[in-house]
Amino acid sequence: MKIMTFNIKNDTILTSKQNTWEHRYLYINMIIHQYNPDIIGLQEVTNKMLMDLDLKNYIFVGKTRNRFFEIANERNIILFKKDIFTLLDNQTYWLSSTPDKLGSRTLGSIYPRICTFASLKDKDGKIYKIYNTHLDHLLPIVRKHQVDYLEKLIENNNQTIIMGDFNTTIKAKYLKKMVLNLDLEDCYKKVDNLISSHFNILSKIHKNDYPIDYIFISKDIKIKNTTIINNINNERFVSDHYPIICEF
Repeated sequence: MKIMTFNIKNDTILTSKQNTWEHRYLYINMIIHQYNPDIIGLQEVTNKMLMDLDLKNYIFVGKTRNRFFEIANERNIILFKKDIFTLLDNQTYWLSSTPDKLGSRTLGSIYPRICTFASLKDKDGKIYKIYNTHLDHLLPIVRKHQVDYLEKLIENNNQTIIMGDFNTTIKAKYLKKMVLNLDLEDCYKKVDNLISSHFNILSKIHKNDYPIDYIFISKDIKIKNTTIINNINNERFVSDHYPIICEF
């Protein structure tokens, strides 16, 4: 079974014309079709972007994060193959002290940050609990609180997968703490030459030595291999993140 996490980048006022979504979405569809993951977590997905994605083999879940306005109103969606999985439950949680309150946020976070949850049953009757999140991009103290809120959402970590754009590396103490407390493994334990999963749009220079996009997996699931897909169409900007594929 293969799972992918990929921040596909929402356009902003700073996005150059040649790098806007209309010039990128066909390549993102190609990546999804080529690698054919069974479960996908996408971050920064707007309603417009969702309409352009070719998802005929998938069902998706995930609500938008804002309450009243559409600007930067992103989703963290979970996609799963409809011929493999049955959806048992799904929720969108806000990473705040009131996780069920639409649009709530951690103090100091510019945007509400969310975690999408799905409980999936495969054809063999195995049930997987999937979480897809995207943490604050500015302040480490805000990310720490968001990770604390995320950890509280996960009551039982059997057959559990947590993925997304954490906007920090595994060197962060609060991320290490979550992994230890929930008895998880990160997907990169099967990668020999670890590279960053994030790069500067203009120069394509990696912003750090370690990835900031992760798939964390409970230890009752055996990781076979992980690939940071950094060889995609060097002539065309696809996103400022590389997709991560983990096979288990």
